[in-house]
Amino acid sequence: MEKVSLPIKTKIAAWLNILLIGPSTILNSFFVGFGGIAAQSPEGFFYGALMTVLGLLFLFFNLFLLSRKKIGYWLVGISLLIFLIWYVSILRPFNKEYVSESYLSIDGKKIRIDIIPYVLPLSLILLLFDRKNFWKIAT
Repeated sequence: MEKVSLPIKTKIAAWLNILLIGPSTILNSFFVGFGGIAAQSPEGFFYGALMTVLGLLFLFFNLFLLSRKKIGYWLVGISLLIFLIWYVSILRPFNKEYVSESYLSIDGKKIRIDIIPYVLPLSLILLLFDRKNFWKIAT
């Protein structure tokens, strides 16, 4: 019996998550939570540790999605929704230092290390659009 390939939108969403959201979350936790102004307080260290753990878990959940597990779809979808709600409602409006520290300076050029708000909605939309095709082939 021939193995059916993963739907293209699901594949794109999973690889976006693996290549952009997970590493960006981990980088943000290192530069902002552990090394920035927020690291001077216990809350900042807790934020850095929490974001590192969440980023690693998110990468692990996407591996489940790529291996066609139904639990992977649910875990990634719920994680994306939680990240999006948490990021938009809590993190952005109240943390002004975070906004100013989300740039990495290399050779005098500022590089934005915070790509999460741009990729999160795109990944969630791709997953939701391809839901029916994924359920047909999921084990």
